[in-house]
Amino acid sequence: MATNLEASEASALARSKAAAAAAAAAAAKKAVPGSFMNTAGYQAGSGSLLDQFNAETATLLAETNADFAQINDLGTQNDALIADLGTVDPVTNVVTSPEIAIADTAEQEGKTAALAAGGDVKIYGADPLAGVTVVNPIDAATKDAYALMEAQFSQWGIPEAATFFQQQMQNNIGPNEALVLLRNQPFYQARFAGNTARLAAGMNALKEADYIALENQYSNLFTSYGVQNLATKEQFATLIGSDIAPTELNTRLDLAVTQVQQADPTVMSTLKQFYPNISTSNLVSYFLAPDETLPALQRQVQTADVGAAAIQAGLTTSQSSAAALAAYGVTYSQAQAGYGKIAEVLPASQKLSAIYGAQTGINYNQAEGEAQYLENSGAAALEQQKLKDLEGAQFSGKSGIVGASAAAGYSGSLGQQLQGKI
Repeated sequence: MATNLEASEASALARSKAAAAAAAAAAAKKAVPGSFMNTAGYQAGSGSLLDQFNAETATLLAETNADFAQINDLGTQNDALIADLGTVDPVTNVVTSPEIAIADTAEQEGKTAALAAGGDVKIYGADPLAGVTVVNPIDAATKDAYALMEAQFSQWGIPEAATFFQQQMQNNIGPNEALVLLRNQPFYQARFAGNTARLAAGMNALKEADYIALENQYSNLFTSYGVQNLATKEQFATLIGSDIAPTELNTRLDLAVTQVQQADPTVMSTLKQFYPNISTSNLVSYFLAPDETLPALQRQVQTADVGAAAIQAGLTTSQSSAAALAAYGVTYSQAQAGYGKIAEVLPASQKLSAIYGAQTGINYNQAEGEAQYLENSGAAALEQQKLKDLEGAQFSGKSGIVGASAAAGYSGSLGQQLQGKI
């Protein structure tokens, strides 16, 4: 603005000096002695000419003063505009104060253009607003909305979403469309990776609030079973992407922690024997793997329970035989009771089989005992009874049920001995 004033002042000064020079020349001519210019007629004409010149000079000076007044007014308005704009960042050249309204800027630009178009004053130099970004006003309600967004996105674990959302709103994008755009951002998809997996599997994505609520339930379950180290965003995403409900997670954790880790060590060792891909270190993770369905995991644990009960009774076991009994519905407690009975009768039954096997074709072994005491097989029970009857007949000289009845007829120690063998 100083350049504009200096240029206009120089122009006015030059015009004033020219007028003064012309007046001085006219006066000199008037004072020459003996000249015809000393006549009354010439003097009158010269006076009229000088008056006219003085009037024109006065008019010119008035116009110049008016130009100065306009320039000063423009400078005052520009100073006020800059004051309204506030602080301009010297690096980004962005106005940091939101006080200026766009209408004020438009009005000032109109005045500047009108003054320049008049031709009397030329506007030199750059536009004082050139390169300055004027930020739209932010009212209290908008500030509150931004604060709420920042709080919400922080709870979601993606605070950077607040800046993204604000940019969309400043670009006149509505909140619904902005949310759609947000869900396509890499940082959002990384945070809610479970939804990405669900969509890929043909399931619906969960709302953010529902997603986070599931994470909280998962976290509480991991903590209750003492495996809170597994409560990670990655683990949550796997569970959500596989549509594993909290109730199912609770069952899986109960299998791994309560029924295996905290059970008799024989159960754990038998499980590892039957399923070598399971180790102590990754036991819980194995039970959380989506590829392993819950029914399959339950069968594996039940199979290990049956096998462990056999080992605890001093008997042998195999994955196939234990799995068959588990499929039959034999529980851990039932297996313990059944194998306890088998261990009690098996030695005597095997001896009788060795004695009478050729005669009867009976070979009472552990498998026969499992059929009798774990599967309630009547045929296995009859085979054991037949061996007892044969053994009892040796003492009575009779066979079968008759021998057993005869033995029952004896009294004293002999009768008790015979009845114990039959």
